[in-house]
Amino acid sequence: MEKGRAVRQLSPIEVAQLQATVGLFRNIRLKEQFTSTRVRRGERIGDRATYMVVGTTADNRQERLFFDAETGLLLRRISYLTTMIGLIPDQIDFEDYRDVDGVKFPFTVRVSSIEVGNPVSTRTFLEMKLNAPVDDAKFNMPPASP
Repeated sequence: MEKGRAVRQLSPIEVAQLQATVGLFRNIRLKEQFTSTRVRRGERIGDRATYMVVGTTADNRQERLFFDAETGLLLRRISYLTTMIGLIPDQIDFEDYRDVDGVKFPFTVRVSSIEVGNPVSTRTFLEMKLNAPVDDAKFNMPPASP
């Protein structure tokens, strides 16, 4: 914890913003995120043929989702942020799908955005467990700093 920062509970808005930033829940339940969708011809991603689904959200933003034509797995998601200077794309690539208790999960997730220096963030998972028990104490508020 940074020196001088108090421990406090996050507001519901802060929790929602954190979830969006981390993106853990953004790439599941895709159908619920869009008010309309349409299928378009995809492009090749690496050596994989794809089909593209263009989805429109409730706030009228469009996203492009690229699915592997053979497996149906999500390979890429492109979102667009509207700014005064135009649309800024945010791209997430999903790779190295593995079976975890009968469900396919990407063990490599690469996030790219067009910002200063074109940052790329890669998350590589070594292990995933479904419904693993978590000690409730992990969710306790830490003690306030002196």
